[in-house]
Amino acid sequence: MQDKPRSPWGTAIAALGAVFVALIVARTAMHIARVKFHDQTLSVTGSARQRIRSDLVIWTCTISARGTDRATAHTELTAGVARVRAWLVARSIPESQIVIDSVETQDLHARNQEGAEIPEQTIGYALSQSITIESRDVDRVTEVSRAVTDLIHQGVAVQSHAPRYIFTELARLKIRLLADASRDARTRAENIASQTQSRIRNLGSASMGVIQVNAANETEVTAEGVNDTTSLEKDALAVVRAVFYVE
Repeated sequence: MQDKPRSPWGTAIAALGAVFVALIVARTAMHIARVKFHDQTLSVTGSARQRIRSDLVIWTCTISARGTDRATAHTELTAGVARVRAWLVARSIPESQIVIDSVETQDLHARNQEGAEIPEQTIGYALSQSITIESRDVDRVTEVSRAVTDLIHQGVAVQSHAPRYIFTELARLKIRLLADASRDARTRAENIASQTQSRIRNLGSASMGVIQVNAANETEVTAEGVNDTTSLEKDALAVVRAVFYVE
């Protein structure tokens, strides 16, 4: 018995049905693969640290003088500033690095029995003037800042402020540290994945933290970033948080 010929419409419907089923299967397979691909991730943190030495120092000292009138106080102050300037030059500080700020004046008032000032009664004047040195010769300026007590022993009213130490190549250092931290993150991810017979695929995402510059051997971390200026020797730290796909 011969089979009844299938109508063109029946053939078309059957073909469309097959295509529809294939699309459903393909979409389902893609969804399963996508879920599996996204679910299998590994988050790690990589870091890089480097010891650095400041290459710029900024040091300020303040000379002060007092007198019952402004002229007397100013004369004493001018003499003190000149002595400090000459003392610095004698210790090989170039005059081009010596910056003298403007004079600051403060009125001195009498006080009542309770110790409160009497604004209407001026009994004298206190004048001050600061000298600032900015230099690449970090060791020399550091030594000079510590020796300023010599001037105090000579009768000069001078106050030495703590030097500020700065590392000027921080921008270049950041690039190198972030690259090292990224490599460290991948190495950590590969080590973790190998313990479960998995393999790292590609990088899903990465975020870089703020560079932390602490005094040597300090580990303070803040969201804004630490930028120490009190220490000659510093530790720079970079952190990278990365997410890798694994299989």
